Amino acid sequence: MGHSKNTLIKTIQIMKTHPFFALASFIFALFFVSCSKEKATMVDPENQQVIKDKTVFDNYMKARTSATQTFYFELKEIKRDNGILTIKILGDCDKEHYKVVWDGAVMESFPMQIQLLIAYDRPKDLVCDASLHEHTLEVNLKELIGDDFKDSDYVIHILNGSQEKDKTINPNGTVTDKK
Repeated sequence: MGHSKNTLIKTIQIMKTHPFFALASFIFALFFVSCSKEKATMVDPENQQVIKDKTVFDNYMKARTSATQTFYFELKEIKRDNGILTIKILGDCDKEHYKVVWDGAVMESFPMQIQLLIAYDRPKDLVCDASLHEHTLEVNLKELIGDDFKDSDYVIHILNGSQEKDKTINPNGTVTDKK
Protein backbone atom coordinates (compact mmCIF):
# COMPACT_ATOMS: atom_id res chain seq x y z
CA MET A 1 0.00 0.00 0.00
CA GLY A 2 2.84 2.39 0.84
CA HIS A 3 4.48 1.76 -2.53
CA SER A 4 1.36 2.70 -4.52
CA LYS A 5 0.89 5.80 -2.36
CA ASN A 6 4.47 6.92 -3.14
CA THR A 7 3.89 6.29 -6.85
CA LEU A 8 0.72 8.40 -6.76
CA ILE A 9 2.54 11.26 -5.00
CA LYS A 10 5.35 11.15 -7.59
CA THR A 11 2.81 11.17 -10.42
CA ILE A 12 1.06 14.22 -8.96
CA GLN A 13 4.40 16.03 -8.59
CA ILE A 14 5.27 15.28 -12.23
CA MET A 15 1.87 16.60 -13.35
CA LYS A 16 2.39 19.84 -11.39
CA THR A 17 5.85 20.45 -12.87
CA HIS A 18 5.06 19.20 -16.40
CA PRO A 19 1.64 20.50 -17.52
CA PHE A 20 2.05 18.82 -20.91
CA PHE A 21 2.20 15.42 -19.16
CA ALA A 22 -0.94 16.29 -17.17
CA LEU A 23 -2.81 17.29 -20.34
CA ALA A 24 -1.69 14.17 -22.20
CA SER A 25 -2.77 11.98 -19.26
CA PHE A 26 -6.17 13.67 -19.17
CA ILE A 27 -6.69 13.21 -22.91
CA PHE A 28 -5.62 9.57 -22.70
CA ALA A 29 -8.04 8.94 -19.82
CA LEU A 30 -10.86 10.69 -21.68
CA PHE A 31 -10.17 8.67 -24.81
CA PHE A 32 -10.08 5.42 -22.84
CA VAL A 33 -13.40 6.15 -21.13
CA SER A 34 -15.16 7.33 -24.31
CA CYS A 35 -14.03 4.25 -26.23
CA SER A 36 -15.30 1.78 -23.69
CA LYS A 37 -17.66 -0.62 -25.34
CA GLU A 38 -21.34 -0.27 -24.52
CA LYS A 39 -23.45 -3.37 -24.41
CA ALA A 40 -25.03 -3.51 -27.85
CA THR A 41 -28.21 -5.24 -26.79
CA MET A 42 -31.42 -3.28 -26.68
CA VAL A 43 -34.61 -5.06 -25.79
CA ASP A 44 -38.03 -3.59 -26.40
CA PRO A 45 -39.29 -3.04 -22.83
CA GLU A 46 -42.92 -3.80 -23.71
CA ASN A 47 -42.71 -7.24 -25.28
CA GLN A 48 -38.98 -8.09 -25.20
CA GLN A 49 -39.15 -9.27 -28.79
CA VAL A 50 -36.88 -6.66 -30.39
CA ILE A 51 -33.12 -7.09 -29.96
CA LYS A 52 -30.34 -4.85 -31.29
CA ASP A 53 -27.16 -6.90 -31.29
CA LYS A 54 -24.80 -7.63 -34.19
CA THR A 55 -23.41 -10.84 -32.69
CA VAL A 56 -26.89 -12.28 -32.09
CA PHE A 57 -27.89 -11.23 -35.63
CA ASP A 58 -24.82 -12.92 -37.15
CA ASN A 59 -25.39 -16.12 -35.17
CA TYR A 60 -29.00 -16.40 -36.35
CA MET A 61 -27.90 -15.73 -39.95
CA LYS A 62 -25.40 -18.60 -39.75
CA ALA A 63 -27.99 -20.91 -38.19
CA ARG A 64 -30.57 -20.35 -40.94
CA THR A 65 -28.25 -21.82 -43.57
CA SER A 66 -27.06 -24.73 -41.46
CA ALA A 67 -28.28 -28.27 -41.94
CA THR A 68 -29.33 -28.38 -38.27
CA GLN A 69 -32.28 -26.02 -38.80
CA THR A 70 -35.41 -28.03 -37.88
CA PHE A 71 -38.12 -25.44 -37.23
CA TYR A 72 -39.48 -23.39 -40.11
CA PHE A 73 -41.92 -20.52 -40.32
CA GLU A 74 -43.26 -18.32 -43.09
CA LEU A 75 -43.39 -14.54 -43.40
CA LYS A 76 -47.01 -14.00 -44.42
CA GLU A 77 -47.60 -10.25 -44.44
CA ILE A 78 -45.51 -7.13 -43.87
CA LYS A 79 -47.02 -3.65 -43.35
CA ARG A 80 -45.62 -0.35 -42.18
CA ASP A 81 -47.64 2.62 -41.02
CA ASN A 82 -46.31 5.76 -39.37
CA GLY A 83 -43.17 4.08 -38.07
CA ILE A 84 -44.84 0.88 -36.88
CA LEU A 85 -43.77 -2.27 -38.72
CA THR A 86 -46.23 -5.17 -38.50
CA ILE A 87 -45.01 -8.64 -39.42
CA LYS A 88 -47.41 -11.61 -39.63
CA ILE A 89 -45.83 -15.02 -39.32
CA LEU A 90 -47.24 -18.50 -39.87
CA GLY A 91 -45.50 -20.95 -37.55
CA ASP A 92 -45.87 -23.22 -34.58
CA CYS A 93 -45.92 -22.68 -30.83
CA ASP A 94 -46.27 -19.29 -29.21
CA LYS A 95 -45.48 -15.73 -30.27
CA GLU A 96 -43.02 -15.36 -27.38
CA HIS A 97 -40.52 -17.61 -29.21
CA TYR A 98 -40.17 -15.21 -32.16
CA LYS A 99 -37.67 -12.36 -31.97
CA VAL A 100 -36.89 -9.40 -34.23
CA VAL A 101 -33.11 -8.91 -34.35
CA TRP A 102 -31.36 -5.87 -35.83
CA ASP A 103 -27.61 -5.73 -36.29
CA GLY A 104 -27.68 -1.95 -35.78
CA ALA A 105 -26.40 -1.18 -39.29
CA VAL A 106 -27.99 1.46 -41.53
CA MET A 107 -26.96 1.29 -45.17
CA GLU A 108 -26.66 4.96 -46.02
CA SER A 109 -27.92 4.81 -49.58
CA PHE A 110 -30.93 6.66 -50.92
CA PRO A 111 -33.27 5.47 -49.63
CA MET A 112 -31.50 4.15 -46.55
CA GLN A 113 -31.80 0.44 -45.81
CA ILE A 114 -31.82 -1.80 -42.76
CA GLN A 115 -32.11 -5.53 -42.24
CA LEU A 116 -34.31 -7.04 -39.55
CA LEU A 117 -34.07 -10.76 -38.95
CA ILE A 118 -37.03 -12.70 -37.59
CA ALA A 119 -35.61 -15.41 -35.38
CA TYR A 120 -37.35 -18.40 -33.88
CA ASP A 121 -35.98 -19.23 -30.46
CA ARG A 122 -37.92 -22.29 -29.36
CA PRO A 123 -36.45 -24.45 -26.62
CA LYS A 124 -35.57 -27.88 -28.02
CA ASP A 125 -37.51 -29.72 -25.31
CA LEU A 126 -40.72 -27.70 -25.84
CA VAL A 127 -43.50 -29.75 -27.39
CA CYS A 128 -45.98 -27.84 -29.53
CA ASP A 129 -49.12 -28.98 -31.28
CA ALA A 130 -48.75 -29.87 -34.95
CA SER A 131 -50.98 -27.05 -36.19
CA LEU A 132 -49.64 -23.75 -37.50
CA HIS A 133 -50.64 -20.47 -35.93
CA GLU A 134 -50.53 -16.90 -37.16
CA HIS A 135 -48.46 -14.60 -34.97
CA THR A 136 -48.16 -10.82 -35.27
CA LEU A 137 -45.00 -8.98 -34.30
CA GLU A 138 -44.81 -5.19 -34.10
CA VAL A 139 -41.69 -3.06 -34.20
CA ASN A 140 -41.67 0.65 -33.40
CA LEU A 141 -39.10 1.83 -35.94
CA LYS A 142 -38.93 5.31 -34.43
CA GLU A 143 -37.81 3.81 -31.11
CA LEU A 144 -35.43 1.39 -32.81
CA ILE A 145 -33.77 3.70 -35.34
CA GLY A 146 -34.45 7.14 -33.92
CA ASP A 147 -37.13 9.81 -33.65
CA ASP A 148 -36.31 11.24 -37.08
CA PHE A 149 -37.33 7.94 -38.76
CA LYS A 150 -39.70 8.42 -41.73
CA ASP A 151 -41.32 5.54 -43.62
CA SER A 152 -40.49 7.21 -46.94
CA ASP A 153 -36.74 7.29 -46.20
CA TYR A 154 -36.15 3.55 -45.61
CA VAL A 155 -36.18 0.21 -47.36
CA ILE A 156 -36.52 -2.52 -44.76
CA HIS A 157 -35.36 -6.04 -45.54
CA ILE A 158 -37.15 -8.63 -43.41
CA LEU A 159 -35.00 -11.76 -43.21
CA ASN A 160 -36.62 -15.08 -42.36
CA GLY A 161 -34.39 -16.68 -39.73
CA SER A 162 -35.57 -20.20 -40.52
CA GLN A 163 -34.99 -20.25 -44.29
CA GLU A 164 -33.85 -18.03 -47.14
CA LYS A 165 -37.28 -16.65 -48.03
CA ASP A 166 -37.05 -12.95 -47.27
CA LYS A 167 -39.24 -9.94 -47.97
CA THR A 168 -38.55 -6.27 -48.53
CA ILE A 169 -40.86 -3.37 -47.73
CA ASN A 170 -40.14 -0.36 -49.88
CA PRO A 171 -40.57 3.31 -48.93
CA ASN A 172 -43.94 3.44 -50.71
CA GLY A 173 -45.21 0.44 -48.70
CA THR A 174 -45.03 -2.18 -51.46
CA VAL A 175 -43.63 -5.55 -50.45
CA THR A 176 -41.44 -7.72 -52.64
CA ASP A 177 -40.11 -11.23 -52.13
CA LYS A 178 -36.33 -11.45 -52.10
CA LYS A 179 -36.24 -15.15 -52.93
